[in-house]
Amino acid sequence: MNLHRWLLIPLCAALLACSGTDTGTLPVQHWKNVEFIVETRPSPLRIGANEFIVRALNRDGSSAHKLVIYIRLSDSRPWQQAIQDGQLGIYRRGLILATGEDVDSLSMRILRGDEEGIITFPLEVESPPPSPDT
Repeated sequence: MNLHRWLLIPLCAALLACSGTDTGTLPVQHWKNVEFIVETRPSPLRIGANEFIVRALNRDGSSAHKLVIYIRLSDSRPWQQAIQDGQLGIYRRGLILATGEDVDSLSMRILRGDEEGIITFPLEVESPPPSPDT
């Protein structure tokens, strides 16, 4: 019975590795001694709900978890706080991309104690399908 369990784990891992994904990773950005890696789901962004997953790592590779992170898709929108996922240096937030909205970057506001900074990540947005009238 234990042998079946040990065979099941690599089989599941192989199936997951072969499955398609529509996750994208934005270019890495730095602020102070922290490296920020942002994944988007889906990739490229689409009209509707999009998820942003931020990984914050200290220079030594440890998780940077004493941060408050806000994100937004345009300067005309309010900042939205990303939710910290434990003390893993992972922060998550879903944002809605509206039809016709012109977005080319994700802005991130970082707070750590009395320090504050803003960094920007370039985004790829899926082109909307042509309307049936054209």
